[in-house]
Amino acid sequence: MKAICSYLNITTAITRSSDYDIVEGKTERLANICLQANATEYISGKAAQIYMEPKFFSDHGIKLSWFEYPDYPEYPQLWGGFMHNVSIIDMIFSCGQESINFFNK
Repeated sequence: MKAICSYLNITTAITRSSDYDIVEGKTERLANICLQANATEYISGKAAQIYMEPKFFSDHGIKLSWFEYPDYPEYPQLWGGFMHNVSIIDMIFSCGQESINFFNK
C-alpha cells in the first residue's frame, strides 16, 4: 500500500490497527478509531448500511458518508470494455501515474 501511495504521490498517513485502542462492537469500533485518528469523516461502501449505526458517528461529530463503487470514473483499460470491479493495480498498469487524475472526479 505504501509503494502504491508513493508511486501516485499520495501523502495520506498510513497507520496500523495496533496504534489504536480497540473497543467492542462493529460501529463502536469504527467510530472509536475515527476519534483516535482525529477524523472528521468516515466513508464506507453502501453495503455497510445494513449493520452500521450512524448515531455512533454523529454523537462524536464525525460525518458518515456512503460511497457507490460503480461511481468510479471510467479510465482506458487495456483489454475490452470497462470493468469496475478491479483494483488500483489495474489502473496503474493501464494509466501509469496519470491514475491520480481519476481520484477526484
